[in-house]
Amino acid sequence: DKFQVEPGALMGASQLRDFRENKFSIFHYTYQFEYMLDGTPCQPWNVGEWSLDKRHFNDIYPAYPLPPPPKGANAAAGWLLDAFNEAMGAIP
Repeated sequence: DKFQVEPGALMGASQLRDFRENKFSIFHYTYQFEYMLDGTPCQPWNVGEWSLDKRHFNDIYPAYPLPPPPKGANAAAGWLLDAFNEAMGAIP
C-alpha cells in the first residue's frame, strides 16, 4: 500500500489506478476539483461550472447534500464528494 495521494481534476485514469483500488492511507486534499458540465476538467485556478474546492467554504457552510460531479469527472472527485456528504449527513 502507498501512503498518500494528492489528486485533482486534471489527474487522468492511469494516474488514479491505485486510488480506485484503495491503496492509499491518506487522501491529501490539496487541489480543487473544477469541471465544466460536460466533464472537461478546468485548468488550475479556474472555477468550473461544477466546483469542489475547500476554499469556497472559508466563511460559510456548504449546502447539504453537495451535487454530484458531471459524468467524466475522475474517481477522486466522486470519492471526495461522497466523503463530504457522508460527514455533513452525520451532523446532528
